[in-house]
Amino acid sequence: MSTLETQKKTQAAVGFFDRSIRRKRNGIIKKWAGMTLLIGVFMLALLSLFWGVLSRTYQNLPVLGVIVVDFDSPTHEAALIGPAVLRAAESRNNLRPPRLGYIVKPPDEYPDGEMQVRRVVYEQEHWAAISITRNATGRLEDALRSGDESFDPDSLAEIVFAEARDESVTRNYLLPYLDDLKSEVVRGFSEVWIPKAVRDEGLRRNMVRVPLAVNPGFGFRMVNLRPFDVPVAIPAVSVGLLCIPPSPSPAV
Repeated sequence: MSTLETQKKTQAAVGFFDRSIRRKRNGIIKKWAGMTLLIGVFMLALLSLFWGVLSRTYQNLPVLGVIVVDFDSPTHEAALIGPAVLRAAESRNNLRPPRLGYIVKPPDEYPDGEMQVRRVVYEQEHWAAISITRNATGRLEDALRSGDESFDPDSLAEIVFAEARDESVTRNYLLPYLDDLKSEVVRGFSEVWIPKAVRDEGLRRNMVRVPLAVNPGFGFRMVNLRPFDVPVAIPAVSVGLLCIPPSPSPAV
């Protein structure tokens, strides 16, 4: 028998379950099973950490502090807009989580007005801020009395936030709950403002010319100080964990 024929017989292919390689097969199976088990345990441990971090997300939402600054009430004897926002914030703070934490701040703390309020949000002292413009109620009444058709209800208050601080938290938690607050504020304000506008002859005569000054009467301008709209950066920031450390809920 030639050397070539001997090599062919020696190198003849056999199946994985052939008896002649039983010991090698068992060794391979053990190593494969051990590696698979190790990877599975590792992944389960990481997922458990992730699930644990997210398990108290809703309970910790009040840590997302939103300051409320009423510049309207000090400048109008019978202010309506500022008190309506404050009532809604207090009402929200009395709810059980999930909710945001609203912190009422006196306007004296912000002598520079709305720009100073924006600055504290930009510097990440708070997650968001709601500020009511100076003499907002007076401006609304003047617009309706004068029939100002260029009146913009959203110019009387603003909600300030910085999306780039954490785009996931902002989009999934902060903005949806702020939208709920906006709806409650406008609903409560309308219950007071519309009857007043109907009773007052000076306000009633221009309702047709300036319908937005009656309903909704006022709204909120949304100010995003640091937009997050860089698609290439989304994968880098979306893999992290949402971790909001427990903290006492801020009181109004």
